[in-house]
Amino acid sequence: MGIDNYITDKRNRNTAHIDTSPGELNGLVVSTRPLKEYGNLIAPFFNPLAGINMNINGSFVSSEPSGDITEPLTENVYNGIDDTLWSPSIVSGVKWTPSSPDQNHTVGGLFSLKHDNGSVGDTFQVAVSGGGFALANYQALEFWVYIGASWGAGDSFSIYGWNISSSILIGTEVLIENYITIGITGVWQKATIPLADMDLTGQIIDAFRIEGEAKVGANPTFYIDDMNLQGFLVVPESGGGGDPTPIGPQIYTIQPPLGVWYHIDEITLSIASNIDIAPNTLENGTAPYLDYTTFLGLTLDAGVVYQRIIDEQVVFSNVSRVMGDLIGIPNTTVTVYGDENTTFVQVKIVNYGPLVLKGENEDILRVVISDDLSSLTRFRAFVGGRVEYREEPSSNKNIIILNRSLR
Repeated sequence: MGIDNYITDKRNRNTAHIDTSPGELNGLVVSTRPLKEYGNLIAPFFNPLAGINMNINGSFVSSEPSGDITEPLTENVYNGIDDTLWSPSIVSGVKWTPSSPDQNHTVGGLFSLKHDNGSVGDTFQVAVSGGGFALANYQALEFWVYIGASWGAGDSFSIYGWNISSSILIGTEVLIENYITIGITGVWQKATIPLADMDLTGQIIDAFRIEGEAKVGANPTFYIDDMNLQGFLVVPESGGGGDPTPIGPQIYTIQPPLGVWYHIDEITLSIASNIDIAPNTLENGTAPYLDYTTFLGLTLDAGVVYQRIIDEQVVFSNVSRVMGDLIGIPNTTVTVYGDENTTFVQVKIVNYGPLVLKGENEDILRVVISDDLSSLTRFRAFVGGRVEYREEPSSNKNIIILNRSLR
């Protein structure tokens, strides 16, 4: 005698049944609707001052926001003792050379800081005279990095603020690989680190510290030169008014609100410039010319920095200084249009699997602009994918705005 088996919901005693429809194999019916329902996601990277337009001047230059005059501020911190600036000292390790002649970036200079295959935890410090330097008017820490050929997977160094008298870290440390392209060795690269990333906005510090963070074996060889703080001082001027003008590095973000997950399938960039490509076509005249050694005609120092932040940690970073950096990203399609006046480039990056941003974790995608891109006639970035509502949207709560004005 056979044994009858049933699959029953213990709460309401409902029993699953077998589908015996003609032309179908007998099988257990487990659901008659999708497990999850998604909304459509098309959203731009957004900045509160610049909106969705990334063709801005993200460098530190004089500007006039709201009728006030802004004066750029530069605090030179360290340049390999080519000049007397903040005081250098070796905190730990024997592989530091504060004034190495092997490499130099300073114009007219001779030296840079060198760390030559030292140990994990080796620490170097540059301290302001008298201590207590106020960062209220500064936005970013900038310096140039030269990475030796011995740099391997997992190698890194961190930089952070320090209070000497209390011997405590101020803010949080950041890792260099999130601001330069680690795979490029033997050339100088500019790193621009927003002070907000270091939790140093408005803080008072005595020093900056650089610490070896290699994960395997000894630290590789690297050099640092021309370290400085960049910011601006606002001088009030009567008769002000109008919208503020972005000044200094600007951060554009994609971030889901609480109760919402973004499943991002692709990122699309649209870039345009007044470059004549019509005479520069391939032999058959169908494929327009695109110089991969510039960023659509521009020479960038810091580059366009893309970062993925999950659980408040930077888990991926990419720096694009030339079009070749974008073209080389896997699963990327580049389409070029143009006439005698304009070149328009669309870059579509398709993820191999959905990139999930979770609102409750404050996950973020962001793009940092630290160069002058104002000569571009267009630069925007969008994401496309799906929205998953983890909580039921209520009538009195704005969960997500997909139809943001694109003006």
